Amino acid sequence: MEISFAGNYGRSRLIKTELLNSEQINRLSDAPNFEEITRILNETSFKKDIVELFNTYEGKNLVEIASNRRMIEIIVRLAEGTPPSARPFITAYLSRWDIESIKSLLTAKFLNRSIFESDIFIVNDKKVPIGMRTSLLTKEDYNIMSEEGDIESISKYLVKMGYGIEMLKYMDNFRKTGDISILLYSLDIMHYERLMNSIKFFRGDEGAIMRYFQARVDERNIMILMKGHYLKLPFDLLLPGLIPFGNIKIGRLEEFFNQLTGNPDHIKVIEDLLSVGIEREQNTKMSMPMLEQKIQGSILKKYLDLLSTQSNSLGSIFSVMLRAENERDNVRKIVNGKVYGLEPAKIRELLIMV
Repeated sequence: MEISFAGNYGRSRLIKTELLNSEQINRLSDAPNFEEITRILNETSFKKDIVELFNTYEGKNLVEIASNRRMIEIIVRLAEGTPPSARPFITAYLSRWDIESIKSLLTAKFLNRSIFESDIFIVNDKKVPIGMRTSLLTKEDYNIMSEEGDIESISKYLVKMGYGIEMLKYMDNFRKTGDISILLYSLDIMHYERLMNSIKFFRGDEGAIMRYFQARVDERNIMILMKGHYLKLPFDLLLPGLIPFGNIKIGRLEEFFNQLTGNPDHIKVIEDLLSVGIEREQNTKMSMPMLEQKIQGSILKKYLDLLSTQSNSLGSIFSVMLRAENERDNVRKIVNGKVYGLEPAKIRELLIMV
């Protein structure tokens, strides 16, 4: 029988203590400027990243790049504690950050603008466990792709990393329409397909992780339909952008889309579809971005409670990965809130506290 997760529960709990607590998050929200944010982070386990990046970056870029790098390194450290049978899943999960970086590169190239390093996720190749290195972007990859002349050249370069083949399938369509969302969608499809194929029931308790990702697919599809309905787009036009790996079948999604017309209580319908409770104030209209965040928060809290209790399982390790991801998202929301001059109370409304 394979050596399993024994001993890694304590290790993942120890890494969890390095994450920012609610008091520290609130202090960052209240900070008057980036100088104070940097000072506060320098008092936490962010210090290593802040110190190493301080002479190269400042302000918004310093905080964002530090939070990106810290999140990836925490996830990689947690990945080191997984047995070989779980490595395909970890590799597939880590590829999400490659895909986010690739999307940023493609979009920047499409819009003919510069790419900001704060928009990408770069790992130190020496710190990535053996068996996962070929699937993660390095600084060299980033530099090469940034210098490529067009989107098709980037796609061809990505073939060697396992991403470009899927994109090249859609290249003719992109040439005809000039719609870059086709290529971005191909990356999403590939990511979720890899994730679902990689979750192996070698212990029998990985179902919670699969249900979490299915819920995230459902949330993604629901928000596409909500935004499409707001823009008065027909369902048939939105259908090609839906991902078929969730719990909610396409037929039921079409029913939901039709229900949106003339139904003032969209949130109740969404709660029933996702089996979650969405925090909201009575008689208060919620904006689309706020609704999306509330749904994501409800899903995260629901599954973190379950995954955190799986002491001798991939679930306990993955729950800390999700917390690290959420920490990075919260820091980024605080940074953007400061840039746009939001009051601390308004910034806190945007955060997902778990």
